Amino acid sequence: MSKAYFDKRLERIKQKLGILYARPDFQSDVLVFRKKWNIPQAGIKTEDDNHDWIIWLNEETNKYVDQYLPEHRKQAQELLNQNKLIERDDLNKAFNNKVPRNAFRLQILGFLKKYKIPSQWEEITRRYLLFNKEIEPHIPLNSVTLQENWDFDIGSWQLSLLLSADSTLEDIKAIWPFVKEEQAKLYDYDHKKFQPIPNLEIDKRAYELKLQKLTHAEIAKKITLEFNLPIYTYKEVSDSLRKHKKRLRIV
Repeated sequence: MSKAYFDKRLERIKQKLGILYARPDFQSDVLVFRKKWNIPQAGIKTEDDNHDWIIWLNEETNKYVDQYLPEHRKQAQELLNQNKLIERDDLNKAFNNKVPRNAFRLQILGFLKKYKIPSQWEEITRRYLLFNKEIEPHIPLNSVTLQENWDFDIGSWQLSLLLSADSTLEDIKAIWPFVKEEQAKLYDYDHKKFQPIPNLEIDKRAYELKLQKLTHAEIAKKITLEFNLPIYTYKEVSDSLRKHKKRLRIV
């Protein structure tokens, strides 16, 4: 991304978040969030405090799992025995959502939805809630995110672009060089762009007729008539067969 684009984008985000952080309703929700999650009201300020908070969250997570997992497994097995698979999946989802480590993130996602914050700003929002920090230079700021997902069925990466409500064509163009780099790693990548093939149907028909044991002269005559051509020569039959066999990877 060019420096001019980055500076413009950064200024736009600073203004948008500055207005959000100044809202009384937002600040009220921030204080409630921090109280619930054992975070100082002014945010975590030191690495030691951050380390202690992570230990606290892990301990809360472990306590929850130790207390509720046995009963959850029992209920899930009962539903499985009754072949109530949808109900079992719902039960599993509800349990996982209540695990403190997961519930913490879900509440952050609730902030995104309530205050219409782009999903790409989840990490910015998380750091603000934890540390009271606003925009930092290393945080990704583009409103278009390149997402890579592993397709287990085909055994390869799949790419997609995630857009925000405020994404612009300029944002897409800014990230496009990175998209091209990742495209080149895909299993079906071909450095040659596929272009429309002139006379493909004629070449294909010539090959079909050749498989029917017609001579070149017979093929030329039939294609001239079928495609209403002024003339289709013996040499053109040879060219069509050669090109189509190459497309089909036939030696």
